[in-house]
Amino acid sequence: LVMLVMSILTIFTINRRVGREQEHLEERVRERTSQISMLHELGTMLTACKSREEAFEIVGRAGMRMLPGFFGALSLFRSSRNLLEVTVTWNGEWQGEKIFHSGECWGLRTGKSHFSENGIVSCTHGSGPEPNPMLCIPLVAQGETIGVMHISGPIEMFTPENRNLAAAVVEHTGLAMANLQLQESLRNQATRDTLTGLYNRRYLKEFFDSELSRAARRNQSIGVLMLDV
Repeated sequence: LVMLVMSILTIFTINRRVGREQEHLEERVRERTSQISMLHELGTMLTACKSREEAFEIVGRAGMRMLPGFFGALSLFRSSRNLLEVTVTWNGEWQGEKIFHSGECWGLRTGKSHFSENGIVSCTHGSGPEPNPMLCIPLVAQGETIGVMHISGPIEMFTPENRNLAAAVVEHTGLAMANLQLQESLRNQATRDTLTGLYNRRYLKEFFDSELSRAARRNQSIGVLMLDV
C-alpha cells in the first residue's frame, strides 16, 4: 500500500512537472512566433521606405515594440566617415553629445558587438537616461560598416534571446539603411550636375510638372526666372 501511494504521488508530481514544462515551451513558441512576425513586418516596412527619415521613425517604433524594456539609439556615419550622429532614440533620450568620434565606440573599434558593464572597458560616447550597461552592435551591410545600434538596460535583461533579437533588428536596419543610401546617391547623380552640384534639367522637368499641377489645382499662376550665368 505504501509503495502504491508513493507511485501515485510520483506519477502526479511528474505529470505536474511535465505540464509546467509544456506550458513554458508553448509560451516560448508563442513569443518566438510573435518576434518572427514583427521582424518580418519590420523588414517589409523598411523595404518600402522612400527616405531615411521614414526609416528612422519605423526603427524607433519597432524598438519600442520589440525591445520594450531597453533604451535604444541608432547612430550613423556622417559623410566624413569618422564622425557618427545619433539619428533616432526610443524609450528615453540620449545622454551626451549626439555627434561623436568613431573611436569612442568599442563596438566599431573591434568590428563586433561590445557589452559595456561595470568592471569592463566601456564606450566613452553617450548613453541612455539610466546608468545601465550598454550593448553596441555595428550595422554592417554589403561588407561596409554604416553605423551602430546602442541597447541599454538592466543587466539581467541581457538574455541570449534578447541579444539575438537585437542582432536581428540591427541586421534588418543595416540592410535598409544601406539601400536607402544607395538610392539617395543614385538620385543625386541623376538630378544634379557632377561638376557644380546644381540641379540639372531632369530635376527641372520633375519639379516644374509638380508645380504646374499644384498651380492648376489652386488656380494660381507660376513665375519663371531665367538666368544666363
